[in-house]
Amino acid sequence: GWYVVGANLSDIAAMGALPHTVQMVVRYPKDADASEFKQIMKGANECAQKYGAHISGGDTGSYSTSVLAASATGFTSPDRLLTQSGAMPGQDVWLSGPTGLAAAARLATSLDGITPQTTTDYEELFKVWRRVDPQIGAGRAVTKVQSVAAGTDTSDGLKVALENIARKSGVNIAVEQEAIPIHPAVRRVAEALGHDALAIVCGNSVDFRLLFTAGEGNRAQISETFRKKGLAEPHRIGSVYEGEGAATFYD
Repeated sequence: GWYVVGANLSDIAAMGALPHTVQMVVRYPKDADASEFKQIMKGANECAQKYGAHISGGDTGSYSTSVLAASATGFTSPDRLLTQSGAMPGQDVWLSGPTGLAAAARLATSLDGITPQTTTDYEELFKVWRRVDPQIGAGRAVTKVQSVAAGTDTSDGLKVALENIARKSGVNIAVEQEAIPIHPAVRRVAEALGHDALAIVCGNSVDFRLLFTAGEGNRAQISETFRKKGLAEPHRIGSVYEGEGAATFYD
């Protein structure tokens, strides 16, 4: 319940908007336990309320298997809307927090002795999936600084998010690999399995961070605005150049 609402509110956050409503569809087998339905709705309501939205309707009913779906609405000014097509040459590329945590949690389950019950790292990594944290504050902070910018979440992975912005904006993005934040627990899992930590960070991981662009002249203001809102300072990971829609990683 929390996940399906949080994932949809993450799209609202990625546009720099304020959440308003969530509509849910919950389908379940005829022999489903009523307590499971209550738990789903409890999580959905808790997530919606935490981020300033409310569940305004939807549909429930029986089906051959369990189905959860939702859609969300939000508000922002037309001239303050973050879109995947809003990146322009001369802008910086920013990331609101480390990625790859959910993917590392999945990989951690293949390690001997690592279980959800016994491993602190696993719990730390997996909570980004269990308790999706849509970056509402970060999206709003960006719109206070930069009126024309790009924004998207990293629900399909950091690399895909970068490529989507580059392609839809018709620009090239140069990413500085050393500037990409890597969570210590992700690094430990990568080392234990002999994996490349950067590949985990950039790959398919449902972390729901905010990826956005802003003009080079706004670096100090971005940091200050995030700080004043009590948000973790974002990481500048690259730059936007004229081009034809490619995202390239450099050492």
